[in-house]
Amino acid sequence: MLPIQSPRDDIELRGRRTNAILAKINQHMHLYGYELIDVPIIDSADLFLVKAGDQIINSLFTFDRQGKQLALRPEFTASAADYFAKTRSNTVARWQFAGSVFEDKSHELSSQFEQLGIGAELIGLGGSLAEAEIIAMSAGGLDKIGVRNVHITIGHIGLIREIIRQFKLDMRTQRFLMHHISAFADANKGVEWVLEQFDNQFVLSGNKPTQPTELHSYDDFGMRFNTSSSNSPLTMGGRTHEDISRRMKLKQQRFADRNNVVAAVIYLGKWCQISGEPISTFAHLSELVSKNENATHLLQEWRDAISLLEAHGIALSTITIKPGLARSWEYYTGIVFELHADGIHLGGGGRYDELARLVGSKNDTPSVGFAYYGDRLMDAVNDVPYEFIPVITIICDEINMVNATIWANKIRSRGLSIQILPRSMQHIGSKFEIYMENTTTVQFQTTQYQLDQIDLLINDLKQSYK
Repeated sequence: MLPIQSPRDDIELRGRRTNAILAKINQHMHLYGYELIDVPIIDSADLFLVKAGDQIINSLFTFDRQGKQLALRPEFTASAADYFAKTRSNTVARWQFAGSVFEDKSHELSSQFEQLGIGAELIGLGGSLAEAEIIAMSAGGLDKIGVRNVHITIGHIGLIREIIRQFKLDMRTQRFLMHHISAFADANKGVEWVLEQFDNQFVLSGNKPTQPTELHSYDDFGMRFNTSSSNSPLTMGGRTHEDISRRMKLKQQRFADRNNVVAAVIYLGKWCQISGEPISTFAHLSELVSKNENATHLLQEWRDAISLLEAHGIALSTITIKPGLARSWEYYTGIVFELHADGIHLGGGGRYDELARLVGSKNDTPSVGFAYYGDRLMDAVNDVPYEFIPVITIICDEINMVNATIWANKIRSRGLSIQILPRSMQHIGSKFEIYMENTTTVQFQTTQYQLDQIDLLINDLKQSYK
């Protein structure tokens, strides 16, 4: 490989390196039947909010166009679900994606607004077969580009939801607990902290005056929508008396059900501390859910997915089962996973069966996908996985431009990249330069070649950069 000589060389090298890595990943996922497709860079802002909700609202690049709120895509999944709902219902789609995604992280003092997004979605196929395929394919892709020491951490949002559901709590309390899943495994927070937050939000706040604010409610999937209306009668601070009465009753009910909340929090505290290799961890989980038929069924499906990963060639030693893995609970509905290598978080994904309906499909659609963090991925690849193929230059006088063009096209037809520059134009010297000597002869290094010796020239060029 040629040494880096300037910032321009650095940019060009990174571009070639990125393209080569993307080509390997594309080829790898194509072996599983994933078609590379593109989705709009600009789309409705609502489409991305449906998936990510309030957590992304301040990070979207949005703008108005003809009265419509648009946004630069922050990821590919919502667009894929929307495209599937409009074009491919009742089929199975295997799609892969690569391209720029955009997030405004200026609140994190970051100026890196554009990132490289890479991923895949399997839509229309449910069960462990689909989940194992996505996990194995994503881990295998890292191996293909030379990332070593890959480790997979796997959790199950659907199982957490079922565990919480068994405590007979109202939906808002269930959402509160899901929102605080990561706190249970946090050494600085834990069970007592979560209960304190619950009391402050739902119990102790019952005697506080209602603040004049816009009323928002939540559907069963945690998606926020505005219920205030200028036509609502008898409003107080944006709420009707019926709204206020209903909310007060819910607070009273939560106070009465606090024992159930405490029990749920203690259970989740134990649940989220569990982490380990598959066999013993599943045995422990099986004991914890033995009295819950639905949870037992979900756990068995999870076990099935791990067995399929073994069939894919994934060693159990590279897998950690972490029941409290807290990827986005508003979005994921089943198995979730993360990919790490040498402590670097390189990507992740999981099952999201509800998204297609939220973006316009008539029904829930089994869906599972993943994404690599592209920029981290490029930094994690130590050995550049591509063959260096330079751009060859033909240097010629004006009187030889026609013949230089003939030579250039014949060289291109043999798969090499070549450009033409006039001898009078200043250029950076390179060992991959051919000089037009006369109407029929070129010189490369110290050897001259006639047109009928072009195959010899091609061979000498290839030998020079190996």
